[in-house]
Amino acid sequence: MTLMPMTLPGMDSPIEMLAACHQKVRHFARLSSQLAVYLDNKGADAMAQETARNILRYFDIAGPLHHQDEEQDLFPALRAAARASGDAPAARALCGAIDEVQSEHVVLDGLWADVRNWLERVELGYPDQAPEGVEIFAVQYPMHAGREEAEIYVHASLLTESQLARIGRRMSERRGLKCDASDPLVADA
Repeated sequence: MTLMPMTLPGMDSPIEMLAACHQKVRHFARLSSQLAVYLDNKGADAMAQETARNILRYFDIAGPLHHQDEEQDLFPALRAAARASGDAPAARALCGAIDEVQSEHVVLDGLWADVRNWLERVELGYPDQAPEGVEIFAVQYPMHAGREEAEIYVHASLLTESQLARIGRRMSERRGLKCDASDPLVADA
């Protein structure tokens, strides 16, 4: 079980950054399922403990930030842009899709709680059998990411450069990254 090396786009490309995060979501969700099989064969050895630690770190830190990026910045901006477009049926469809994926966030958070408890024990060296929720988590999270990309991210063209810059800046701030005034991300705002 190895970590996935990946170079992420910068915060000046917030939609590309969110999509790249989805690749990591897919990787770590799949890794949780692979860890369950690994434990059955090898137990909670050092590799299993490190894998559990990495999955925990990703979904405890990056996962919540990603949901905040979407729920606090991207989704409201897309809702407003869709409504302002004058295409009421398209706006209703996009807003409905956003409502649905936001409710999926709640379901995924619940699944994560079960998986998280198991991973914490594995990290401590306990070869506990994976809860049923691990397989559901490993399938549902990547499906959710695909849905966001196919039904929501594709509408990013509704957003202006200024709106995208604001979203990128907020994503940076959320992660404690500092932007200076010469940064085009800041200068455009």
